[in-house]
Amino acid sequence: MNDDLIRSYMTAAGMLMEDVSAKVVLDPLAPERVGDLRRLVNELTTIADVVDAVRRSDG
Repeated sequence: MNDDLIRSYMTAAGMLMEDVSAKVVLDPLAPERVGDLRRLVNELTTIADVVDAVRRSDG
């Protein structure tokens, strides 16, 4: 069960990274790219925290 949960979170992280990378490729100089990258870092940090918690609870 926990493997499926971790897989779901990691898939979501990958989708978030793909979304931001597509925006950067299409319009790298857009002023909102810095904000997009900061939001991505925050979201990835949250996902990493949740995955760590799930892994610790599995032990």
